[in-house]
Parts: sequence; structure tokens; C-alpha cells
Amino acid sequence: LGQPREPAPDGEGFVVNLGHPHAINGHTAFFDALMALSSSYWNWFYWYPVNRGIFLADGRDKLLVARDGWNAGQMAIEQIGTDPDNAANHHGQVALRAHLADDRYAIFLFTPRLRWRNAGDGAWDDETNWTLSLAPAAVHPVVIDRRVVVRGPAAPTRVASLTLAGRARLDLDPAGPLTVAGDVSLGPGTTLSLPLTARAPLAVGGRAALAGTLRLTLGDGVVPQPGDRYPLLTATTITGGFRRIEPPRPDLTITLERTATGVDAVVGP
Repeated sequence: LGQPREPAPDGEGFVVNLGHPHAINGHTAFFDALMALSSSYWNWFYWYPVNRGIFLADGRDKLLVARDGWNAGQMAIEQIGTDPDNAANHHGQVALRAHLADDRYAIFLFTPRLRWRNAGDGAWDDETNWTLSLAPAAVHPVVIDRRVVVRGPAAPTRVASLTLAGRARLDLDPAGPLTVAGDVSLGPGTTLSLPLTARAPLAVGGRAALAGTLRLTLGDGVVPQPGDRYPLLTATTITGGFRRIEPPRPDLTITLERTATGVDAVVGP
């Protein structure tokens, strides 16, 4: 996961020494490291400027969470605390203690943004498809911005926010409605696949910015009849709209009706 003399992830210097490793799940580790700000010297007495960083890594991704000298909002971090001042949970969230430049101390909470990292299609529920091999959970902002088809989730799931960009496609499962506590953003080249069911498969607590293609599928046992109405999504605020609608069958006519709190699919004659 890491070794001395390798470049620092942010490009500022190189790693001198690593310590305090902890496994936070079956894939991901949390540790800290001393990093040199100059490659002019190498010795074990650190006769050159060094600072400390906090890392998350799974053997494929390595994420620098925080580093001495970084700014966190309006606060300048002078020095990050060492173990046991810092801790991480199985969601990859890191709580860290830092001494600030104004001589105060503060506790920070870091939450990783999870991005679909594989080039191919796959299942939402396969955690190895995501940043740091972390399964999306209620705390995570989620981003899918590759030309891939993501299937799932296969059970009710909650995330902090959702962004589809590029040529990404997300196929939601009738058995796994997705709840997004914050905002949903759909790019113009994306496809969102929603099943026709009695319950909206996508619930958005914030703003839903719609674009791209809406692909409709039939939920289990659903036989659409003219005049039937199916809730597709709910949201506090809705902006934009889908540019294209793909019905579940060629013989079905589907129109979308926007309500005060969502979007419904209505089966035409």
C-alpha cells in the first residue's frame, strides 16, 4: 500500500516513513506517513523539511486525506495529530485532530467521494468497482462518469448525492429503490433507467437536475394499461428535463407529467 521514497500523492515531495496502519474493512487501510518536501537529502534524522499526512489505500487507489500545511475552509492546519488522535470507520470516513496555525485545536471529519473506477460495466453492489473498494452508503457522494452500464443496487440503498456524467448509464432495480439525501445531477449524455412500479424508484431529498435519456423498464408483474400512472422520482426541486424517453416496449406510449414533488410516467392509449 505504501513504501518509503515513493512520490507523495499530491506531488509535493516523497514519502519518508509510514506508520500506525489500521485495516478498516476487508479491502482498505488507514495509515499516516511523514513526507519530505525536498528530495535533496535522504537520512533517518529528517534533516530537511517534513510534514505528516493521513492516507486511505486499498492497493489500487491511494488517497491523501489531509496534510500538514493544508487549508480546511478558513482554517490553516499546522500539524496533524498522530495515532490515537485519528480514526477511520468502514465507510472510509476519517476523524482527525489538528493543531491550527492560530494555536487552536480542531477535529475534522473527512468523507471520501466514491467514483466508479472500472472501465467496464458492472454491479453497483460490487464494492471493488468503487473508489478504495468502498460500498456506497448514506454518507457518500457518488459519481459515475465513465462510459459504463451500472446495474443496481439490488436492495434499498441511500447515498448523500449522485452525479451521472459523460456517457454513463445507471439501471435501477425494482428491488432496490435509491434514496439520495442531497442532489442528483444527470449530464446530457447520460442514461437513467427506471422501472415502472407502484413506488418511485428514485427519491431525491434535494434538487434533481434532469438531462439525457430516460430508459423505462417493467417492474415485476407490471402490465401497463392506458391511463396507468407510475411514479418515477420524487424531489424537493426539479430542473431541466429528459431529452429522450425509451418506453419499455415499442407498442407503449409513455408521457411524462411533472408534479409539484416529482415526475410520473403516464401510459397513453
